[in-house]
Amino acid sequence: MGLRHVYRFLFPITVCMLATQALAERFDIVDGEGFERRIVAKTVDVPNGWQTSGRIAWNKPCSSNDLFETIFLTYSPDGRIGARIMPGYQFFQDTSRLAPGYPYDPFIEIMMTHSESSNREMASQFRGSNCAVADILDNQTIIDTVVLKNRPSDTRIVAIHQDEAGLNNLKNVFGTGMPGARVRFDARVVEMQYMRRGVPTTEWLFLSWYNFTQEPLDMGGVLSSSSHTVVEPLRLAWAPTEQAQSVLPQVLKIFGSMRSAPDWQRRIDEIYRKSAEDRRKAQKERDAASDRNVRDFIDNVIWEGERPGGGVSGGSTDIGSGSAEETDAYGDPVAKTDIWGEPLPETDVWGEPIKPEE
Repeated sequence: MGLRHVYRFLFPITVCMLATQALAERFDIVDGEGFERRIVAKTVDVPNGWQTSGRIAWNKPCSSNDLFETIFLTYSPDGRIGARIMPGYQFFQDTSRLAPGYPYDPFIEIMMTHSESSNREMASQFRGSNCAVADILDNQTIIDTVVLKNRPSDTRIVAIHQDEAGLNNLKNVFGTGMPGARVRFDARVVEMQYMRRGVPTTEWLFLSWYNFTQEPLDMGGVLSSSSHTVVEPLRLAWAPTEQAQSVLPQVLKIFGSMRSAPDWQRRIDEIYRKSAEDRRKAQKERDAASDRNVRDFIDNVIWEGERPGGGVSGGSTDIGSGSAEETDAYGDPVAKTDIWGEPLPETDVWGEPIKPEE
């Protein structure tokens, strides 16, 4: 009996086992990096006898989640059917270009050179991680950049379908847009085929991503913008092509069975709450500093120390005595005597001494 005939004989057995056995074997995904002790983070039901591994990764290079990633893999004893979750990706790109109508200015050239330098620094920082410097805004580029380079060399795309559930989730989060930025997002199911251990194999990829592109700002002759694309964690499931349509929907139930452990989720929610609180506090401090700078600019530059209505910037008023102390533009008291201690002569509106009437 040839090898191909052996596979054809085993495929129905594997499919029958998957379809009839209960997804009753619980696997614990443990977080051993995020807290003071190891703690069960998530539970997932997998078919009995499958090889399964997983963990919560905090100490990691840049990826789609700034805090942690869920890494998960499970497959049948023969390896022909399985599912996995892989970390996502992030792509950043700063762009600067000369605004129309501006003449050449060495300062503008310095600003544009600085932007290019910033991109090179980010590219160096992200080397070897799941982040990169690029402006990626469509499914095909993401598939080419993120997916195909990690699949067998003979992989071909068979079909790409809309993932309605994934798209609705993105709409709920980003559908209202964001001030000052263009928001784009999409969710697709990508169907791929390749040879796995000599067997034609079909793999489904659930791909979802979103992008923020800042509207160009005129920074004194330079139009500056930035693009940030997040590719969410990749969910993949595979099976022999002959049985894919009946087997893969069963495999997807593994993803649906994944649940967060209450104690771990409580700790994660607290981290997010504190992080949001810190961001609000930092933003409040930035706003207050900005307001102070604006007031200082108005008082000392626009009004040159004199407020509208005859008031003097920075002056102080002694309410208790009923009289105001005269101050200069810097808020310092105006001297009433000369350096010898003699009373200063009275002056007219032009600053000339008033001569006593004869």
